[in-house]
Amino acid sequence: MQATVITPLLALFRSDETAYQPVHPVGPLEMENGDPQASLENLKRLKLVIQDIWVRKGLSRALIQFSTGEQYLAFGLRDPAALAHVAAEAGFGEYHDLKDFYECLPAEYDDKLPAASEAGQGPGSN
Repeated sequence: MQATVITPLLALFRSDETAYQPVHPVGPLEMENGDPQASLENLKRLKLVIQDIWVRKGLSRALIQFSTGEQYLAFGLRDPAALAHVAAEAGFGEYHDLKDFYECLPAEYDDKLPAASEAGQGPGSN
């Protein structure tokens, strides 16, 4: 048996696509097209524990890794406030600290987001 290492959502995360229709057994989810409210509502409906958040350059998209191994690609978290809301709910830190931090991320940042406790070691730190 062969299995690809790159999941469909990871491939989409790395692509230039700007929208997709997420599918999950919880029922219909909103189209992911850059609308922060759609991303927030979809993540809320999934009711899964967030383990990691990966972002592409310019916060163009966020790949959410859940503790169960499932993934979700959110195009609407390009807004630092929406991203900070999700990260704060996931226990990454305080909303205002995260929002300030995400607003200052270099445009070329393309990596896993650190938790607030790791932020001093994150991008742009010395």
